[in-house]
Formats: sequence, C-alpha cells, structure tokens
Amino acid sequence: VTIKNIIEEVSKSFGVTAEDIKSNKKKAEIVNARQFAMYIMREVTNLTLDEIGNQFGNKKHSTVLYSCEAVEEKIAESSQLDAMVSDIIKNVKEE
Repeated sequence: VTIKNIIEEVSKSFGVTAEDIKSNKKKAEIVNARQFAMYIMREVTNLTLDEIGNQFGNKKHSTVLYSCEAVEEKIAESSQLDAMVSDIIKNVKEE
C-alpha cells in the first residue's frame, strides 16, 4: 500500500486531481477528498498523524486527527460513503 496509490484512488472516487488533494486549496470538494485520503492512510498504513500530515503540505497532526474524526462521522451517517471507503481500501490493498 503506497501513499501515491491511496491519493490516486481517492482522487478518482471524488473527481478531483491528486495534485489538488495534496495542495492547500480550500474548495469544499477538495477538502472533503483530502480528509478521506487522510482517514484511509490512517486506516491502512502505520504512518503517524505527523507523517500523514507531511504528505499534505505539512499539516499538523491535530488537523489530520480532526479530518479522521470528521470522516468517521460522515461514514456513520451514510452507508453509501462507508461503501465507497471500503471500495477504495479494497482497491488500494489489491494494487
């Protein structure tokens, strides 16, 4: 499982570019995709919150933690999002 693969899978699923996910852009759909990428990295890698934040323009560990918690709430409210995250994780693990 590589960081690059995770970001590429998330970018395909959310319809934004990998460059946008790694940028500091604040458009809602980009922020959303970035949060999901952080969450998936936390789920499938052994990276620390700081190491994950470094992949996204040196975000602080607290930002990564907030993003992961926000995604957990969204997944709990939407079986569709839960299924999408499961698909992304499955695809990343198969690559």
